[in-house]
Order: sequence, then structure tokens, then C-alpha cells
Amino acid sequence: MIELMLTSCDNPEIQIDECLDFINKIDENCENKNELIIDIKNLKWVLPCAALLISHKINELVNKGYKISFIEPTDENVRAYLSTVGFPFGGKRAQSTYMPIHHFVRKEDNHTAKKIETEMKEIFDIIRKYFPSKLHDGIFYLLAELTDNIDQHSEFTVGSIMAQFYKNKGFIDLGVVDNGITIPGRYEKSKVEFENDCDALKKALRGISTKEGEIGRGKGLETSKRLIQQGLEGELYILS
Repeated sequence: MIELMLTSCDNPEIQIDECLDFINKIDENCENKNELIIDIKNLKWVLPCAALLISHKINELVNKGYKISFIEPTDENVRAYLSTVGFPFGGKRAQSTYMPIHHFVRKEDNHTAKKIETEMKEIFDIIRKYFPSKLHDGIFYLLAELTDNIDQHSEFTVGSIMAQFYKNKGFIDLGVVDNGITIPGRYEKSKVEFENDCDALKKALRGISTKEGEIGRGKGLETSKRLIQQGLEGELYILS
């Protein structure tokens, strides 16, 4: 059994770091067993990024045949929130401010793109119904670009998406996660030189593409960054 502890704060970097440490513990515990108990009873505050990261990892393990069980949160608000966002196995029932976690898996019959397209249509329908109309085009572009990158580059087996709209604060959290080979891994496989992981991310944000001979490719992440930071006055977090 391992316990998930998260600092009660609104800083995503803190909870992301804590989630990554927790995921490492999950990997260590699952090394020689196929069953795991996760203790989340003491959680008092969970950001969307944390819910998505842990949910994604759990779904990855379930798809590998692991049996996962939980000690539920004692805090009623946390328990209600996690249920609303579809933690951990995903959900289809949207509410006015939540697009629940959606999981999708790579298909062995090469129909992955079709599966992602179906998931995205459901997600777009939710956003179109519940989220501010002036943000629709920007959100649609970002999600389409990120999921397209996952499909074409990451060699993932499991991907996850969620969104949350904070009416009172006037902003939206969007999260996309996959368990693929990472940006540095893709560069290494494509024989693109880079010094370290940070340098690989900088190259990706400058539009250095792994697709040989395709002029103009590789600008999606760079364009997404500008759209988020300049167009929507938001923040972009990339972990790879």
C-alpha cells in the first residue's frame, strides 16, 4: 500500500512534482506484484493536473492487467470532486464546469486515429455546450494539436485528457497526458542531436521537426505555446 499526499495549494508545479514522486513509488511497488492498494484518505485539495496524472498512471496499469484498489478520501469535498472529474477510470457525464477525464488506448489494428477522433468529438461537444463560446476555437485547436502529436509521434499505449472551467476565476485548466517515448526519446530515435532533456524541449518549442523533408512541419507546439501565452494570456507546462 502506498499513500498519496498532496500539498493543499493552487500551485500546479508543487502538486505535479508530488505526483511524479508518487508515480515513481507506484512503479517501484509494482515491480514484483500485480496488485496495489492506493491510500488517498488524507487528501484535502486536488488540482486537475494532479487528478489527471494519477488517473492516467492508474489506467495505464489497469490496461496492463494490474488490480488497483483505493482507500477513499475522508474529506467529502475531495471525494465528490474526484467522482465528478471521473477519477480514476474516466467519465462521460459532463457538468457545467467540468469535462471529465477521458482515457484512450492505442489500437493494434491501426485505428488509433479514429479512436482519438471519436473521443475528441465527444470532448468538443462537451466544451461547445458548457464552456465560453469565445474560447471554443482556441481550445479546439490546442486539444486537436496535442492529440495529433500524441498519435503521430509518441508511440503511446494510453492517453488521457481533461478540462475544468473556473467561472469565478475566469480561466480554464486543460491537460493532455500520454505514456509515450517523450520528446527527447523521439529526437533520439529520429537522430536529432540535443544536449539534454531541457534542450530537447527548447528545440521542440522552436519547431525542430523529426519529419524529414516536410517543410513547415513541427510548428504545432510552438504555435500552441504562443496561443496559450499571448492569445489566451495563460501558462503552459510541458513535462517530458
